[in-house]
Amino acid sequence: MPGRQTGIGYLGISDQLEPKMNAEELANKFKAKIAAAVAERERQTGIANDNAEKRTADIEYCKDAL
Repeated sequence: MPGRQTGIGYLGISDQLEPKMNAEELANKFKAKIAAAVAERERQTGIANDNAEKRTADIEYCKDAL
């Protein structure tokens, strides 16, 4: 927009929230997020495996209660 001085872009979002990243920085940020997601998935899988017997017992308890 001509004469715009606020730093507010389309939808009212500031153009200056984060400094611009180059491609390498963006790729590294993406890799870090993927690694964190993989670690969390492995952690959740371990928890699920540890609690498998409890879930089975809970299912049987609920079936018997019905």
